[in-house]
Amino acid sequence: MTTHHLLLILHLLAAAVWVGGHLVLSVSFLPEALQKKDPKII
Repeated sequence: MTTHHLLLILHLLAAAVWVGGHLVLSVSFLPEALQKKDPKII
């Protein structure tokens, strides 16, 4: 495995974690924050 492939895998894993974190925030915390109109929940 070359350095390029390793960097690509790390980049894709980091992107998946980043997108997954945003999905968790938008599905679990955002509706409650919008309902209560309280940005501190997020």
